[in-house]
Amino acid sequence: MTREKRVFSKYIAMGLDPESAYMKAYPKTTSTEAAKKKSTLLLKSKTVRNQVDKEIEEWELPKDIY
Repeated sequence: MTREKRVFSKYIAMGLDPESAYMKAYPKTTSTEAAKKKSTLLLKSKTVRNQVDKEIEEWELPKDIY
């Protein structure tokens, strides 16, 4: 997985909308329309979805705190 895809996954896990997450992960992208289309494609990727799930798990609090 590329660095950009990992960064995109982190931003998605943090709650950013896909378009903004793509624009931050791929700063050379200037077209919001392109960012919207490409972020949709990335989110359809099983690899990226798995990475997002992994990032979310890392953000969760340990269950033994409660």
